[in-house]
Amino acid sequence: MTVEALSGPWAGQPFLSAITWLLILMGLAYAARPWSHRVLHRGTRALTLLLRHAARAVRQARDRLRRGHLRYLRGVELRRLEGRFDRAYRGIHLRVNRDLGGFPALERRILQQIETLERDYHSARDQVPEEPAWVRTANALASAPPKADPRVGQILEEIHDSMARAGREALEEYRRASQSRLETLKGLLPAWRELGERLHQLEHAVRSLSEQTRHLDTVLGRYRRLRRGAVPARGIFLASTGLLAVSAAILALQGVAAGVLFFLVEPAMGRALGEGTGMEGMTLAPWAVGAVILTVVLGGGLVSEARRASRLIPTFTVLDPRMRRRSVALGGTLVLLAIVLLALLAASRDLQAASGETLVPLLQGPLQGEVETMAWLSTFTCLVLGVLLPLPLALVALPLQIFLQSLGVVTGGLAVTALAILAALLSWLALAVHVLGAVLRGLYEFFIFIPLLLERGYRAWQRRRTMAREAPATLLSLPGTPPPGDGGTGRGSP
Repeated sequence: MTVEALSGPWAGQPFLSAITWLLILMGLAYAARPWSHRVLHRGTRALTLLLRHAARAVRQARDRLRRGHLRYLRGVELRRLEGRFDRAYRGIHLRVNRDLGGFPALERRILQQIETLERDYHSARDQVPEEPAWVRTANALASAPPKADPRVGQILEEIHDSMARAGREALEEYRRASQSRLETLKGLLPAWRELGERLHQLEHAVRSLSEQTRHLDTVLGRYRRLRRGAVPARGIFLASTGLLAVSAAILALQGVAAGVLFFLVEPAMGRALGEGTGMEGMTLAPWAVGAVILTVVLGGGLVSEARRASRLIPTFTVLDPRMRRRSVALGGTLVLLAIVLLALLAASRDLQAASGETLVPLLQGPLQGEVETMAWLSTFTCLVLGVLLPLPLALVALPLQIFLQSLGVVTGGLAVTALAILAALLSWLALAVHVLGAVLRGLYEFFIFIPLLLERGYRAWQRRRTMAREAPATLLSLPGTPPPGDGGTGRGSP
């Protein structure tokens, strides 16, 4: 059916045709009004309920994920606190063995030094010499009344000279004794300084041990609170984001080192194994180099797990010290052998004298020394690279553990946030659908407003007509109203 056929008899008048079809559609819409309203109401209500149920399901999933994420955060924080507790406990153990392990010997040395100081101090006291007995006799003679005998005066003069000489000798002896005591006291100064230094070292050791013990108590308190169900710190998400970026960068650098080492060693490995070795179209050299590099990684991981630097494998947490020492020895041996093999392969890269690139410069006379110097420099450079490049690969377990833990924290937090945003969007969409249903019903009423106005006018006309019919009957039914025709006398018409 063409557009002209649909236009009907007003094909030449589009405006009139459009108005006609609009009126027809308006009539049809007015006729379908009850069913249309029912469809709009039920459809919007069903869609709103569906969106609300979806939002409720997303909220429940978000709550479950949040609880699981909190448990994961608590586990990550507990593992970190366990590592800090282990390090703090080991530090206290080492400090006690180093600084306080010889405390009994230090105490004996201090006591001996104190006894020596006390003995020297007592020997350095000022001792006044005792008065000789003849001094009292001389004093008695001097206090006697003078006599005229000249021999008495001569005797007294001799006694005076003897006393003066004895006094000078006693003074000299006292000075020598004082000088000896001063020398003894001067010798006490280094002993006092040594004693003070030992006491200061002991005080410093005890103070450091006390600080480490307080730090250990703080870590243990946080660990106990987390075990009882406390919420982890809020800054763990930001810290994990930074650790994720740093560990990813370190892993990328280690991957670059592994790639450089692979391409450095692979040609020499191919020449060592033979170019034709392997399956058709494939050699064993890349697989061998990959196995050696993987040996370095596994050996380093074994050492880090045995030393409790990383905890990627839970089995190593229950090993006894003897097995840990054996694991460290095994991992270190694997790493050492792999590094030696890689270094030799890297150094043998430029030691192939059979290649034409090496023979041609060697056959030239004047440049022979320079060629040999450059060859040895290239060989030494490859040797150093073969030794240094495997070292970062042996430590890959540390950034890998940090990366995995931080990735779990960050992805869990982002997933919880995404589910919360999705639940909010679904709730808002349900509200929008509910409002849209009311708007659509209003637009539907606006589209058929002409039939609605006609219906409203018809209903009003019917209401007025009904009221006009019911008005006389209402007047007749009122009490005290005279019947029509009696003129108000109460009599009926003849």
